[in-house]
Amino acid sequence: MRSILKIFIILLILGLVLAGGYYFYWRPNHPQDERLMEDLATVKKPELLVSESVISPVLSFNAERVWFMTRGGRMYYQAIAGGAKEELPLPEVVVSPLQIIWQHRGSDFIIVQNVNGHIRHKLYDAEEQIFVAYPGQLRSPVFLAGDEKIAYDWAGATSSAHELQIAGLTSENFMKVMDLDPANYELAASPVRREVVMYAVGFEQSAPLLLVNVETGKVSEIGPAADYEGARFSPDGRFILVSRGGGEGEKLFMYNLDTSREIDLQTSASIEQTAWMPDSSGIVLASESGFGEYDLGAGKWQELYQFENKGQYEPTQILLHPAESVLFFVDEKTGFLYRLDLPR
Repeated sequence: MRSILKIFIILLILGLVLAGGYYFYWRPNHPQDERLMEDLATVKKPELLVSESVISPVLSFNAERVWFMTRGGRMYYQAIAGGAKEELPLPEVVVSPLQIIWQHRGSDFIIVQNVNGHIRHKLYDAEEQIFVAYPGQLRSPVFLAGDEKIAYDWAGATSSAHELQIAGLTSENFMKVMDLDPANYELAASPVRREVVMYAVGFEQSAPLLLVNVETGKVSEIGPAADYEGARFSPDGRFILVSRGGGEGEKLFMYNLDTSREIDLQTSASIEQTAWMPDSSGIVLASESGFGEYDLGAGKWQELYQFENKGQYEPTQILLHPAESVLFFVDEKTGFLYRLDLPR
């Protein structure tokens, strides 16, 4: 009995020594580890906002709602704080929607549809509350800065006769900017200048990445001939993020339009796994492990958030709140929309 009592007293003294060492030595000298433990204890899990497959979510102008279309062709908005979604009645149910192309600041949008195996586009005029179908030859439309005109690839009578054109929102009063060779260009538009970046897809030979001023017709080759999969301008229009290469070999590169410098971001991802920070200071990248951020100023990656289990989600179509440490993403596996409050 006395032996057990002695052992108990020794263990008690040892515990007090260790506790004292933690509070008086380890804790004051490792404040970053202490903060990390506190952060981990307060990390929130992704919150399910919409439990059905959504297409092309976008934040409202005041960032209090998320707008999206469902696979069934209906348009809804959902408060980011949660609650029931509400429908925006459209003149007709959209058949086989694939994507929504939103205006930069306006309320009109373009719907990309699969119509009997053919890609077709139509404009929704929010003021008139009508749909305007674009001709079948009109490809890859984008809203130009100012939201008053669109740019697109116009396919002529032959497979090689393509033109870059601009027009009014309903495709009226069109104007040719330049001939396109090779055919089948995809476009991305600057949010601040009437410029588009163009890259060829589905062509036998790779083509360079082109920057075109649609007002002056000036063309600049900013990236080498390669298989480009997607492109996005930064919110301030000074940078272009691209994914290059096919399949799992897609890699991310950035082009600084002020210096004409190419930046290899040293990571593989599709353009749909990325989002620009609202102030253009960096890029958020999604993976099956979580989210990371590339800081343009520091020129390096850092971890933002890690899922509990790798492969738990396949995040895509990321949205970043302009004023809060909050992001939204679509899970590729389910199509469901999630909100994630990031550690501050």
